[in-house]
Amino acid sequence: MWLLSELTTLDLRANNLSTLPDSFIDLHNLKKLDLRWNSFSEVPYGVFILMERGCLVHM
Repeated sequence: MWLLSELTTLDLRANNLSTLPDSFIDLHNLKKLDLRWNSFSEVPYGVFILMERGCLVHM
């Protein structure tokens, strides 16, 4: 995941995702994450951590 540590924007729209790996909380520079149009049954835990850091998350 260290290769992605400088990532600031991540668009994962419409990828039929149902979970996110816990390692997403290691993306400390992420400012925008788009998870719309996926298959989450609940909001992944890491999303709350990212939002607390100021990341704009679209669900």
